[in-house]
Amino acid sequence: MFSVSALVRLYRYPIIGHLAQRMVLRRGADIPRSVKIGHRVSFPHNALGTVLHPGTTLEDYVKVYQNVTIGRGNIWLDYHAESRLRFTVKMGAILCAGCKIICSEDELVVGKTR
Repeated sequence: MFSVSALVRLYRYPIIGHLAQRMVLRRGADIPRSVKIGHRVSFPHNALGTVLHPGTTLEDYVKVYQNVTIGRGNIWLDYHAESRLRFTVKMGAILCAGCKIICSEDELVVGKTR
C-alpha cells in the first residue's frame, strides 16, 4: 500500500494524480492537488485528519504530522477574496500533531525567513 507521501508525489501527473488524490481522501487527509509540494516533504503517520488550504505551499524538507489544519479564518469570505489567501511553510519546518494555522487576509508565512 502507498503512503500519503508517495501518493502526493503523484499529484503532478494528470490522470494518476486524480486517482492519487482520491486515495489520499480515502485515507482521511484532504490535500488538494493545487498545494505546491517541495522536495522531500513527508507526512508521518499518513497525515490522518490533515486538511490543507488549496493555496498552500510546502517548501523542501517539511514534515506534516496528523490532524494538521491550514485554512482560512473568515468563513464568510467570498470566493474572490479567498483566492488571495496564501500559506507558505518554509524549508525544514515541522508542523506537529494537531497544529492549526489560520489566516484571514493575504499571506501567512510559517517558519524561518531568510
